[in-house]
Amino acid sequence: MTTNTEPTGPTPANPTSSSAIRPFRVDIPQADVDDLRARLAAARWPSTPLAPDDWSRGVPPAYLRGLADYWRDGFDWRAQEEALNAFPQYTTDIDGQTVHFLHVRSSEPDALPLLLTHGWPSSPVEFTRLIGPLTDPRAHGGDPADAFHVIIPSLPGYGFSTPLSAAGFNLFGVAQAWAELMTRLGYERFAAHGTDVGSGVAGMLPMVAPGRVVGIHLTGTAAAAPFDPALDPEAFEGPDRDRAERHNAFRENGIGYLAIQSTRPQTLAYGLHDSPVAQLAWIVEKFHEWTDPAKPRPDKAVDRDQLLTNVSLYWFTGSGASTAHATYDGMRAWREFAAQQAAGEGGWGGDEEAAIVIGVQCRPPRQPASQSSPRTPRFAVCSTRLTRWPTGPSLTGAATSRAWKCPTSSPRTCGPSSAPCDDARYATHRHEAQPRGGGTPCWVDARSRSRSSGRVTSSSEVILRLRMLSLPDACVPPARSRPVGSSSPPPW
Repeated sequence: MTTNTEPTGPTPANPTSSSAIRPFRVDIPQADVDDLRARLAAARWPSTPLAPDDWSRGVPPAYLRGLADYWRDGFDWRAQEEALNAFPQYTTDIDGQTVHFLHVRSSEPDALPLLLTHGWPSSPVEFTRLIGPLTDPRAHGGDPADAFHVIIPSLPGYGFSTPLSAAGFNLFGVAQAWAELMTRLGYERFAAHGTDVGSGVAGMLPMVAPGRVVGIHLTGTAAAAPFDPALDPEAFEGPDRDRAERHNAFRENGIGYLAIQSTRPQTLAYGLHDSPVAQLAWIVEKFHEWTDPAKPRPDKAVDRDQLLTNVSLYWFTGSGASTAHATYDGMRAWREFAAQQAAGEGGWGGDEEAAIVIGVQCRPPRQPASQSSPRTPRFAVCSTRLTRWPTGPSLTGAATSRAWKCPTSSPRTCGPSSAPCDDARYATHRHEAQPRGGGTPCWVDARSRSRSSGRVTSSSEVILRLRMLSLPDACVPPARSRPVGSSSPPPW
């Protein structure tokens, strides 16, 4: 299914069999491609009488059948495979888990390492169209000072980070693995972006790697909405009221997938592993719900080939089943943590506080295409102290932070200080981050720009910019763009 080749360049300092970084190429056997097409051709279709655009009971049969027909007869997997292989990819083993990742270094000498983590039902494919603008902004009409080295891992149990290890999946454990990955790549300091499940991982990185994360940017944070209480719409006005109503509707009607995956993943796994139509429907429904709210169909919000490349990765790797189990493991850990907190139980490790800058992009209301207009990113940056982490029996840790809420009706801040936006589509905020051990505060400038092209998912329409301004010695040092103790970048 895949090919691992021996490294052709320098290897990590003091490599071991468990810490080695191995070059990787996607190479799906032709027999698997032929089997996919045969299964699609032989699919049995239900006769549910739903209108082509009626999504009230799930994916409309007419729409899904048209997409499946294209997947079988029009979609060119080999072309997509070649496009994926244009990016340097690697695997490594961390705590018994195979971790697959893309690593694209910028040619700019002061580029900031940026760790991008996808969510469910996604994969690194979500970010591939951002790699060029992030690593080479000069060639895309941007400022070279905004360049990043980009690292995009596949979550455990997703894509080529399979099979899921015996340790299972929990956000804190993944965050620890990501910190170790950045260490192996030689990055002392880095920024992080996450969406959906990835936002939970990114949010825990400052706790597992204190002092190393310069800032985090989060989208898709509604993944935690089912655990929030219902809101009273009468207490809000305008866009805030619309968002409150959608929050309540999501709690009532939008979490069926979570209830199944977090309670009976193996029962679901049989269908996802055996039927490509089932796998397609399971993913496409969420792309309809969670991508561009102005688009009536998912393949209008996301490029059709990009969407099917993502679905194909789930199918060829069998990760529809393993991601369901990852959800089960993650929810089990969350329930144990919540129970411990409610009972006042669980030990706490460490009393050191760390400051971190958190940027959150809020999703705009869904509008009919006829009423859509250029969307203003609703963006907030929070300067928050992250304190203490529990050491429950099966959690290997979790974290809490000072409470804050994402502003909704306008880009404004929940940090201690801010500057007004200099452009409605390019929100700028300055925030005070207290240095560890006291001293002069650090000022951080974080910007988020929407790049709505109609070809990528909403969570991918983010160009993250993090700059450290006027940093005194006690504050965060500049990010390292080269491996520790090395004068030149490694091949990975």
